Amino acid sequence: MENENDYIFTYFSHQLSNSINLFLFGDLEESKQFLLTADSDLESLVGKTAALELLESIDPLLIHWKNSIISSNFNKEQCVLECPPIVLNHDLEIEADNQTSESDFEVNSPEKDEAISRILNLYDNDKLHEAINIFNEIKEVYHINLNNHPKLYVLQKEYEEIMEGLHYFDDTEGWTTESSTEDIKISYKQVPNTPTISMLTEAELDVGIFNIVTMFYELDLYPKWLPFCQKSMCVRKLSRSRIIAMQEFGVQGLATRQTFVYGIGADLLRSHGAVLVVSKSCDESKYFKGVELPLDENVGRAKINYCGFKLIPINRNKTVVKLISNFDPCLQVIPYAILNWFTRKYARGFFGKIAKLAKNFEGSEWEERLTGPENREFYRYTASSLDEYFQSIGI
Repeated sequence: MENENDYIFTYFSHQLSNSINLFLFGDLEESKQFLLTADSDLESLVGKTAALELLESIDPLLIHWKNSIISSNFNKEQCVLECPPIVLNHDLEIEADNQTSESDFEVNSPEKDEAISRILNLYDNDKLHEAINIFNEIKEVYHINLNNHPKLYVLQKEYEEIMEGLHYFDDTEGWTTESSTEDIKISYKQVPNTPTISMLTEAELDVGIFNIVTMFYELDLYPKWLPFCQKSMCVRKLSRSRIIAMQEFGVQGLATRQTFVYGIGADLLRSHGAVLVVSKSCDESKYFKGVELPLDENVGRAKINYCGFKLIPINRNKTVVKLISNFDPCLQVIPYAILNWFTRKYARGFFGKIAKLAKNFEGSEWEERLTGPENREFYRYTASSLDEYFQSIGI
């Protein structure tokens, strides 16, 4: 399917199609309700400003239908005379005769509504795997049509991204070993359609998983361990484990580069024995998920094609850490062959710094953050989840 904004456009157009059909067959109130629901969903998903921008991209004739139905400025016969059959983007067709859509077949019942409510509650509480399990159980039973449930669509897409991230780590084909010692193994491979290489770094650290999660979660402290990172900050926390961040990178003598990143974290301990974080750049436009990105037009863009962390706890004090990254600084003055060589050579020192800081957690800035008001609830939740998991496996 298209990217998320394309889907949201399709969803809104689908609701508009249903609304016009209802109006043409005389059900004005139900027609209005479709539009009001669609407006509410659109604003909830992307925010008010982005929603207005999205509406501007819709055919003016369709907006004429929408405004007229809501305001009831003219009757059904006038609509038929003034507005001929319309063909929407994404092959959604509206005609002035009876039309059956997929949504007509969705089963309506209190049990379905209760199940969807449970799914969304789990999703809002970052229990992605549990939410998708219930969704998979009911989607065929009730013939769930995602055109009617945009938040379920977002849940499904984010789960697919998490599963894709797991696949990256499980895929052993095409990796070339750069170096391997007792403590750290570094590999790389060229990925189709990207000029930069992907790096895979693996290590078993004598550090508890909680310490490592804390290091990755405290965004403003990234310059203390992430190479060439001059600034890092949270733009918007959409939930405990869904965050939009901004980072700036710079090397002396070269231009500063800025990137905005959307990261998703997933507790997959019970299903896959791991915690996974996946992220990639999200600044293709001014808005992302309804959040206005504070773009600096005077700073060039870098691109994170992919970055993922997989944390596998061996016990309470030992963790296998795997990192895959594909970062393009978009520096035209330096050939990619040199950038890729530099990336391969620098990976060991970078990962060694993470390991050293995580081992010296006590008394550090990261430990101080555990009781801070901003993220205290997240750390309580994480500690409790980890403790439940360790108890379940007898550790």
